[in-house]
Amino acid sequence: MTYATLQTLTDQFGADEVLVSSDRDHDGVSDPDVVARALAHADGLINSRIGVKYKLPLQVVPEVLVAYAGDIALYRMSQDTGPLTEEKRQRYEDALLWLDKVAAGKAVLDGAPEPEAKTSANGIKVVAAAREFTREKLGGIL
Repeated sequence: MTYATLQTLTDQFGADEVLVSSDRDHDGVSDPDVVARALAHADGLINSRIGVKYKLPLQVVPEVLVAYAGDIALYRMSQDTGPLTEEKRQRYEDALLWLDKVAAGKAVLDGAPEPEAKTSANGIKVVAAAREFTREKLGGIL
């Protein structure tokens, strides 16, 4: 599942910003493989965090997740070209912090089904054979 697309990136940041961040061969067109790699990276980061709490793929993708996917993808595209600004870095870090909060149960995904409570089996279970000595077997010795 892809959370963001080239179109959502363009809507979020503008065509010029996406072009500057993704045009590796300087032909005036966004390079599709650069965009695809950045979007796949964003999807992987998002899934690795929200998959702790939510069943994937999500049936409904909240807009906030699309926006954070865009922040992650733009940061990733900008790493190789040089226009990596403090704002892009901050947006990327904010996205990761929010995703970590979702994973920790301190934030929720609007529109997504409530995560199932996960139980842990940290206790000890002792399994033993049937008792050798019972009142019936001892026949009144006790």
